[in-house]
Amino acid sequence: MFYSFVTLLTRFLLFLLTDCRVYGLENVPRTGPLIVVSNHLHNVDPPVVGSLVGRQVRFMAKEELFEVPVFKHCVRAYGAFRVRRGATDLRALRVALDILRNGGVVGMFPEGHRSRDSQLQRAQVGAALIELSRVPLCSRLRSKERTRQSATFGGAPESN
Repeated sequence: MFYSFVTLLTRFLLFLLTDCRVYGLENVPRTGPLIVVSNHLHNVDPPVVGSLVGRQVRFMAKEELFEVPVFKHCVRAYGAFRVRRGATDLRALRVALDILRNGGVVGMFPEGHRSRDSQLQRAQVGAALIELSRVPLCSRLRSKERTRQSATFGGAPESN
């Protein structure tokens, strides 16, 4: 229920306050396992990505988020699961693979942290291990301008 509320609110604000364009939404499977990857520029990226996919996305979230007193409850209620950054976290990989085996959607930011310069960073090793699971992969790219957003699912990204 919390996920649905956040998704609805995010979608409303996104389309009200930004020039948001979504490309290739028809490439997102309506059922079955799916991995959604995105570059990571802002703290609001998980709800923004989740609101654009049209399915509940279970995001990997850095374990530090689960230690913030009030925020940890929101992160859990949103359906995120913890991942240890800077190490191959086998527990997080197992959780992600279980979600995929059950036909769910896993969201991840393969760079492992937000980009400070809006450029793609090197992906972490764990991202590649999940991608080897052979499930459909959708990506989201975003301009660095906060008022101009775009998302591309499958195929080549549209120019911003």
